[in-house]
Amino acid sequence: MIEHREISHNEIDTAKDIHRQMQDLCIKLNNLCTPNTFVPFNDVAGLMMCGILSINTAITSATKIRIGLDDMKLGISLPFRSNGIGRETHHRCFCCQGDLITSEKTHVLYGFVDSMQDADMIANHWLKEAADVRTCKERPEWIRVSIAACSKHIDNLEMLQRSVEKYNIIRRVDVDNAINATSEDLAPF
Repeated sequence: MIEHREISHNEIDTAKDIHRQMQDLCIKLNNLCTPNTFVPFNDVAGLMMCGILSINTAITSATKIRIGLDDMKLGISLPFRSNGIGRETHHRCFCCQGDLITSEKTHVLYGFVDSMQDADMIANHWLKEAADVRTCKERPEWIRVSIAACSKHIDNLEMLQRSVEKYNIIRRVDVDNAINATSEDLAPF
């Protein structure tokens, strides 16, 4: 069941405010480039820093809004900060659910999640227990989910990696799309 949520007035107001700030910044930067205008270096450096921070704030806010809009269409998203694809011994392929030879290293997608509830949702519900969840004794807030693929499904794992690295989130639809991908879907970009 896909959960829908409406965009709040606060989110719309935030987006409009960021848009106004960017317009003001463009005007200020344009004034700096106008001939016969002298601006001390400190003001320029300060303005540039403000511009960089404003752009970063705008990008962060736009990303959150984009994720929220996509959540309404595609289902909930969970934070998944990918650590890339590596190799380690693993027990099951996420696509075919086939048992992997535990003495051989297989391709594994690593990602950190925010909570054990998120890890449980990904590993046990979306991936049907085909993922490992590990924590670090010294840093229990570091919760890592490992998703493995057999040699036939490495391209599927790479497709999932491309999906999650865009916004550092994972959705069930991303997992399902990677599992059910055809050879045309897996063609390199």
